[in-house]
Amino acid sequence: MNLNTGHHILTEKLLCPSFRTSISSCTRCEDLCPVKAIHLSDNGPQIGDKCIDCGVCFAACPNGVFQMDKRKDSTIIAEVENKIPKKESRMVSISCNHGNASSDLIVPCLGRLTKRLILELIYLNERGVKILQPDCSPCALIDASANFDTVMNHLDSILAMTGLEKHRLCRETTPFEPAAGITKKTVSRRSFLGAVGAKAIETAVKVIPDVGLGHSETEKETAFRDVLLSQPENLKRSSLLRTLERFGIKNSIVVPSKDFFCAEICINQKCNGCGACTILCPTGALFKQEVKNSFELKFRLDLCTNCRECEKACSKDALQIKEEVRLDFLLESSDNTLFQAARNECYACGQLFIGGTGKICPLCFDRTKKQDFLVRTLTAIED
Repeated sequence: MNLNTGHHILTEKLLCPSFRTSISSCTRCEDLCPVKAIHLSDNGPQIGDKCIDCGVCFAACPNGVFQMDKRKDSTIIAEVENKIPKKESRMVSISCNHGNASSDLIVPCLGRLTKRLILELIYLNERGVKILQPDCSPCALIDASANFDTVMNHLDSILAMTGLEKHRLCRETTPFEPAAGITKKTVSRRSFLGAVGAKAIETAVKVIPDVGLGHSETEKETAFRDVLLSQPENLKRSSLLRTLERFGIKNSIVVPSKDFFCAEICINQKCNGCGACTILCPTGALFKQEVKNSFELKFRLDLCTNCRECEKACSKDALQIKEEVRLDFLLESSDNTLFQAARNECYACGQLFIGGTGKICPLCFDRTKKQDFLVRTLTAIED
């Protein structure tokens, strides 16, 4: 992981879909950063000087690209545990800087809260957790509020799966207090034009080709492919799963996969075993196994974050994301085989392949068809 100088956010670009492929449409960190300090580049997410270390990027990214160098979830949990006397029977209260200043936990923005953090506090306190939510509309950090709503929606399904009573997590409206933090700022014409100009320069730099010095395009592509083969752990998902194991699975829950934090995948017979989906999967949820003359595509739901990069990467439309997901499968860390096929050696080019016709690979088969067509066309012209 890399530490962004001057800030307390660690980044792991290999877990970022935008770093792994240019076809990625994931911009959650950019969109939800309340001060617009994050810029996605060819080298992964870059954090600028405007960063206020609010931690919303950490909470918003399902792939665990961002980690807190200070005031981690575990640190916050310990702080709250030490603050509430064991004999005191009441709910743990959480608020932001603009909410109730007497709360047990005050965060820069409610968008900083994660599913794991809230669940751990529920586990510590049998009375549960009460979140004091002010009106976010006048707040300068309003862009991050969308992540808080997402987390709360996910927690509804998790509570149902674990059998926890809904009253152990509640929201309560509280007045907005401008004095407790920053408020919206007006932007001058000069500042606005300066920002637009800076953005234009960034865009221009991105489209200018990187010719490199002393390295061919093939060499650079090979080096980049080798980088993608390394697979760091999604620490954010790992910690959430450990927390869920404490509660256990009480109910089988099926939820729509759209906008959820995991998904199920299906593979049809169009698959040609190219492996592009496995290379571009940022968390290692999708991977292939090749043993002699057999090809298998395997999947782990507990690692999937529903980024959908695999679906975009499949040129054959062989991979689809299911519309629903069995949430209780999250705690099953087994490898599920989605696709299996025999691999043959092409007698024309000698490469191993799956699918195709007979003993010739699809590439050679297409080439042969084109050659036959050309011969028939030339023969017809001569006749």
